[in-house]
Parts: sequence; structure tokens; C-alpha cells
Amino acid sequence: MAGTTAGRLVGDRLQARVGPTRLFRAGGLVAGIGFGGALLVPAPAAGIAGLALLGAGTSVLLPLAIGAAGNLDREPAPAVARVATLGCLGSFTGPALIGTLAGVLGLAAALGLPALLVAGTALGARRCSRPPGARPNRRPRSDSGRSMGGRHTLLGTGER
Repeated sequence: MAGTTAGRLVGDRLQARVGPTRLFRAGGLVAGIGFGGALLVPAPAAGIAGLALLGAGTSVLLPLAIGAAGNLDREPAPAVARVATLGCLGSFTGPALIGTLAGVLGLAAALGLPALLVAGTALGARRCSRPPGARPNRRPRSDSGRSMGGRHTLLGTGER
């Protein structure tokens, strides 16, 4: 949890510094290496460090994927909804798939698959960059709670 929190806290600054493509690639690699290390090194400290790296790496992947989906079409909402739905679907089906594979191959091999898959996300990092010349799909900013006269109002409703 600490790795995920740390990654979320610094993710926007890292994206501004290195760009979404490089951050997505690094996030996938850090997560895969961390998870793989937690599986391969038989020491509790290595497991804790590896899972912290897993959390730090994955903490930037979904926000970047949603942002990339929002830049795909003129109407970003359906693309963003698809990415979010697939993320939720993975949360529901992943444990069942790992459990089934663990019964057949053993737990270490079953957990090795998600480690490889999360590291493999680095291969799709180019999809996180905005197409050349494309502008981000952003809604116009609201007037931050001001009424037409420019006075501050309670929650922007015009009431005082």
C-alpha cells in the first residue's frame, strides 16, 4: 500500500518530467521486476520490497491508460469507460484465474503469469503518448463558484 500511495503522490510530477510514454514503460517494468523479485527471492524483506515496487509501478499504469483513452476520440467518455471496465474486470477475474492456475501449475508459476503480464505492459507504452498535433480533450473550466456578477457564491449555485 505504501508503494501505491507513493506512486500516486509523485505520478503527476513524474509524468510532467519524463512524459506519459516513458513513465508507463517504467511503471510496467518496475512492477514486473518487483513482483518477480518477490516471487523469486526467498526472503521476507525481498517480498515486502518487491510488493512495494509492484504497488509503485502499477500506481501510474491505470491513470495513464485512462488518460490515453481520453485522447483517442472526439468523444473520450466511451473509450475511458472501456478502459475502466477492463480494469474492473481484471480485478474480478484475476484472482479466479490465478487460483485455477495455481491448482494446475502451483502457486509460484500461477503468480509468475501476472508478473510477466505487468512487465509486458511496457511494450504498449507508446499508446500513452498523444498523437502528433492532437490537443487534449478537456472540458472548459467552470467559473470556480462565481456568479455572473463575479461574486463568490456557495457551491457556485448563486445562493449566499
